[in-house]
Amino acid sequence: LDSLDVEVVDNVLTIGVRNTEEMGGCHWVIISDFELEILENGKAIHNKLSLQDSKGISGGKTTLKVDLNNEDTLAGVQFDVLLPAGMSFSLDGSGKPKFTKSSRLNGMTVMVSLLVDGKARVLAYGIGETVKGNSGNIISLEVNISDELANGDYEVQVLNTVLNEPSALELKPCNVSGKVTLVEAEIGDANKDGSVNVTDIISVANYILGDTSGSFDSFAADMNGDGSVNVTDII
Repeated sequence: LDSLDVEVVDNVLTIGVRNTEEMGGCHWVIISDFELEILENGKAIHNKLSLQDSKGISGGKTTLKVDLNNEDTLAGVQFDVLLPAGMSFSLDGSGKPKFTKSSRLNGMTVMVSLLVDGKARVLAYGIGETVKGNSGNIISLEVNISDELANGDYEVQVLNTVLNEPSALELKPCNVSGKVTLVEAEIGDANKDGSVNVTDIISVANYILGDTSGSFDSFAADMNGDGSVNVTDII
């Protein structure tokens, strides 16, 4: 068979095969990888969010990047992000989670709020504007990592997703998750985000100039191992 027809009863989807004939000494049932197609108002929903896996170190920060793949033109996006215990959203001066929107949301109003249960709610909508393109990142959220967390994988969940077409038709994709992997600190990873790149150079330069507002690991920043952090470590 190329397809299976199933029925959902009380929000439970059951998939199985029952043979009606004897097939010798063995009975084989094989269901390979399949895609669950959701129908709403007779329309297939091929729109979904995904969360890129990221890494960091205990006591540092990481960036959660949320992607959107969409066949349809979308004028509204809403979803919640739930962090594991020991992680929290970085907040701006007004107490809102810090975020960076991608160019896919240009022209749209984007807001991120912290809910009473600790989740962050992301809301993006456009009046005469829609999400640009059909794939890729739409928003990034900055996350603080407790220094008490051990190395390993931690699950982050994206919940309660609602997507809106310009006609106001609501599409509700399934919940998704991603992971944050905590690793050992690496020499050069001055800003403690789990990677060594140009942002570490900027972090060291800011530290030398007296800016200590962000996450900073002076041991990791001491590239030449002379016991002090200065311009020679940047070089």
